[in-house]
Amino acid sequence: MSALLTVKSKILKSLMIDGQECSQASYVCLYEGEIHGTGIVATLPFGIEEQIYGIERFSGNIGEKSGTFVLENYGYSEIEEGKTIKKIVPGSGTNDFLGIKGDITLVSAKDKKVNIAVQLEFDTKLTKED
Repeated sequence: MSALLTVKSKILKSLMIDGQECSQASYVCLYEGEIHGTGIVATLPFGIEEQIYGIERFSGNIGEKSGTFVLENYGYSEIEEGKTIKKIVPGSGTNDFLGIKGDITLVSAKDKKVNIAVQLEFDTKLTKED
């Protein structure tokens, strides 16, 4: 499964923690394609500029299913490109996303639009009953 991820807005803060400059960001991502929706992301202050950690709340559709779930984001950034892995937090799915598991991988060339690879599955024991 694949989709296009677009970063729509970003707020970056610089913080001093224990005498070390750390970065923190909040941003909105739009997902278009087989996955369609919005992700609201908040990163935690991280001392090593090349590494990021954040939490994201996705709200939208995957095929005919709709709902929300939470993603844990971990990545690194280099001068020319970065890589982020977004893992679905177990038990975070709502509505049709009960029992959702998986991850999203993206490699970015410092662009605001990125094609992403998505691997998802649903635990049928936890899915919503009709």
